[in-house]
Amino acid sequence: MNKLKALADLTTHTMIILFILLVVLALPQTVEAQDKADSLTIKSVTCFRHLIEENDMLIMVHYDIAYSGTLPDENADELYMIRMFDSGTEVAIDIPYSIGAQRGFNEGVGGFYWAASGSSPAWGGSYDVVLQGNPTVWGDVEDWKTTTTLGDSNWSNYDTQTENRVYLYLSILEIAEDLEADWSETLIVSGSIGDQLNETGSSYFNGAIPALSFMCPEVFSVVDIWPNWPSGEWEREYAESIADTVDDSPIGDLVEVIERNLSISYIAAGSIFVFICFGIVVFLTYARCGGQGDEGILVGLPVLMMGVRLGLLSMSAWAIMVVTLILLVGYILFFRHG
Repeated sequence: MNKLKALADLTTHTMIILFILLVVLALPQTVEAQDKADSLTIKSVTCFRHLIEENDMLIMVHYDIAYSGTLPDENADELYMIRMFDSGTEVAIDIPYSIGAQRGFNEGVGGFYWAASGSSPAWGGSYDVVLQGNPTVWGDVEDWKTTTTLGDSNWSNYDTQTENRVYLYLSILEIAEDLEADWSETLIVSGSIGDQLNETGSSYFNGAIPALSFMCPEVFSVVDIWPNWPSGEWEREYAESIADTVDDSPIGDLVEVIERNLSISYIAAGSIFVFICFGIVVFLTYARCGGQGDEGILVGLPVLMMGVRLGLLSMSAWAIMVVTLILLVGYILFFRHG
């Protein structure tokens, strides 16, 4: 009894400790004050439309989460966020792209994209774009955020896809120049059509705003695209000629009889016919060899191959038969006389 009581007490104490640990882990984790950025700044917000399709929308945000000293251990996507509000109601949220040496800190770019079929904000509205700390990390962030209210100057005045893409091209390069100065890293290279983002710049901008290379492909010197595979609509003249040959033969008539009487598909009826022929060959070989009919399996193999060739035997059935035959041949050659 003493052992049972001790075991019960140990179990109870263990459950209490686990419960306390779960509560502690569930509480919001805070970051020391010295890990906060020196300042939060929204340097520009620019709105574009008609980039991939008519009436789609992109809102591109150029921000600065300024750190003059050592960067935090956490990435910026864990500590900060960019939000968009309509009269206090959140309509979009983004987090800094944290791949690269800066890990999303200091100057960077983010944005919101809506397809034409999506529930996008009204064009030209007075929305609030907010750069702030993550409340699940920092706690109260009312005094730890910066807000920009969109006005007429933030919205593109252009009405065509070409004009908006040129505007976006120039805006990306302007931001990239600022990032080069802030990061001390080259992001722009002279390309065949003028200035373009190099591999580092292309990777960053396309990661920070997914599908940006489809909105403005001209600014990227390195672009990932889907290969244009052939549709796979091949000619079937040879297969149809074989089918016509079988259909007009006694074999085709017999397969149709099986198909009609058993109410099954043509390929199933053809498979039955081929297996019957295969069985006859195996049996005759077995009888001819005086009861030693293993060789009949090998002799009947061409029957199966011809069935596939004429389109009477399905490829799945052929695959099963091949595996079975390999096992049988292995048995005949290596294990039967063991």
